[in-house]
Amino acid sequence: MATEPEDTRSLQDVATDFGISYGASKLAEKELAAEKDVLYARLDERDADEKLAHKTVNVPIIANVTPDQWLETYYPGWRFANPEKVLGKVVIEEDPTLKKRTFVNPEDGMVYGRTRKEGNPRLDDERLRAEDPELWERITHEETTRALNDVEEISKADFAKMKKYFVPGKVTVALMTPRKAKADELDEAD
Repeated sequence: MATEPEDTRSLQDVATDFGISYGASKLAEKELAAEKDVLYARLDERDADEKLAHKTVNVPIIANVTPDQWLETYYPGWRFANPEKVLGKVVIEEDPTLKKRTFVNPEDGMVYGRTRKEGNPRLDDERLRAEDPELWERITHEETTRALNDVEEISKADFAKMKKYFVPGKVTVALMTPRKAKADELDEAD
């Protein structure tokens, strides 16, 4: 088994080379972020005529909570189909900027795109505290802020009660790691 030759550069030379590499990596990060934004925009433009999923929901009036905040909390990844009507019974639709999209580039045989990421469900602490303060006291404890007890410490009855206070996690998108296209994907791209 061959061993790597020992690096005989001085500390100053290693630090200089590291600084050059570090600077290049930061520049590359900025360029990648800019290209990612353009890629996402082009993917959305390509699919602008795509049919979006719709749902009818009842948006309540809640003190100190805007309809947009309510929608973001209970239906992350969705938007109002008609921004003029945001209270009562309304239609919401998928947010096309948060949908998974891919592009098979026949020029280099790679698949590029973005993927949809959903965060973990979380507890609507404010609503739980307002609607059921006794349950809130039993299932949380004081740290620097109020924190949920370990699941093992919460009784089955309390866990069943707290289920209605879970809300979906946030939805974001992330750049997909480019990969080689499969033969059938390349055939479809032509």
